[in-house]
Amino acid sequence: MKMRINLDCALVRQLDVGILEAQVYGSIRWIHEKQDFDTTKQPEKPKQVKKATHPRHDYEKKLDYDLKQRIVLVITGDREHSQELKTVIDKHHGVYHALDASMEDKVSSSKMKREIREADFVVVCIDKIHHRISQLANHHAKRYDKPLAIANTTTNTAVERAVARALNGDPAYAQTSEDMANYQEK
Repeated sequence: MKMRINLDCALVRQLDVGILEAQVYGSIRWIHEKQDFDTTKQPEKPKQVKKATHPRHDYEKKLDYDLKQRIVLVITGDREHSQELKTVIDKHHGVYHALDASMEDKVSSSKMKREIREADFVVVCIDKIHHRISQLANHHAKRYDKPLAIANTTTNTAVERAVARALNGDPAYAQTSEDMANYQEK
């Protein structure tokens, strides 16, 4: 059943007579005289353009040192960047070993002890790991007399600088604002 709005209601509501038609269910349908529009179709959603992921750039080494095929253990909690760090170690002629510490309960003391014993240098990226893991790495590195360096972030430059500190016997932790020229002089 359809009902029409009378002239008095249309004037009160400031509507043109005959333009609106109300149904019993309370929905309102517009009547267009010039074109026949299909009101049942949903408008097309705009297609989302896939964003391009970060293009992989070839790593350009900034510091000049040679690892002479020594094993570097990188302990990080960032799975996506752990494979990118392999290029840093490869550019300096080292052997890359990674320990994924993204899930704290998956990293046992014995597993970390075994990895540190096999490595020549240990680099701990502290930005995405639990404090217990960094303390455990520090403990085992001291126990087996392995050079340890701490990188604030899991970036190529931070890991490269940390390896240089471990290689030169510098302190394990360095401020991020330190000048790269300090590493070039040694």
